[in-house]
Amino acid sequence: MRVLIYSSDAATRREIRQGLRADTDCLEVGTQAVLLAHIEAAVCEVAILDGESTPAGGIGLAKQLRDEFSTLPWLIVLTGRPGDGWLARWSGADAVLSRPIDPFALAAAVSAARDSPPPIPLMGDGNRSGSSHCDRHVLTLEEA
Repeated sequence: MRVLIYSSDAATRREIRQGLRADTDCLEVGTQAVLLAHIEAAVCEVAILDGESTPAGGIGLAKQLRDEFSTLPWLIVLTGRPGDGWLARWSGADAVLSRPIDPFALAAAVSAARDSPPPIPLMGDGNRSGSSHCDRHVLTLEEA
């Protein structure tokens, strides 16, 4: 399984990578443009987006990806505070984790993606199979 890790901070990318299984194929990106190019090329099954990245944060990027792409990998958003989870869920994240990074919760979120069927292609309006983002089950830290 290939996991794309997006963060403008190299230390955060390293911390995320270290929390994943050793056999996980990681692709690290630090800019919005490179992230979008890789998503368009469909190079990964999971994308982990750092919500604290600058200038483009992972929460906003998750929303942009849901709105602009017809097929997406699983999206895991890492927030700076647990209270930001609602916003990450609204953005269309399939899983939401908060800092500090819990390697067990991170592994559980990636395993959920690994064990799930491929994401359903999005409809033109950004909804999966006609249902709203609010209807989808989102894996949260408490469930992991």
